[in-house]
Amino acid sequence: MLLAQLCNLSCEESARKKVAKALEGDYRPEHVFTLKQSLDGYRYYQRLIAELDREIQRLMQTLPSAVETEQEIPQRTKHSAFSVKATTPGFDLRGQLYRIAGVDLTDIPGVSAVTAQVILTEVGPDLHRFRNASAFASWLGLCPENRVSGGKNLVL
Repeated sequence: MLLAQLCNLSCEESARKKVAKALEGDYRPEHVFTLKQSLDGYRYYQRLIAELDREIQRLMQTLPSAVETEQEIPQRTKHSAFSVKATTPGFDLRGQLYRIAGVDLTDIPGVSAVTAQVILTEVGPDLHRFRNASAFASWLGLCPENRVSGGKNLVL
């Protein structure tokens, strides 16, 4: 029952009882050993990820700001329909992206902070090489390509 109490707080009491019942059993030493190694590996990789997050944060702070002063990031106008907590770094990535780009890219439906970071990594902070937003969306591959021949749409 002690391990079942470590369940997420949103779990109901009946779910915790099911977890406790599922944890009952005969634990052989080789299984406990393997579980210990898996836990050690998990904790090791969590430390590596945290170290990587710190390095990404340090490097992002070296990029020039598009915002003149330290402005507060605006509230999101739309809420994301998906959660990316597992991939979100351990620092304010959204705030850093706003500082670098000058706009809140996460306000675009379907674009998380991690997705916006990938886009800025590929394109760079200067988007002036694109003549307009449509050209940028086309470069990203977000615009469907309709090829027409003889008045019919060709399937690609």
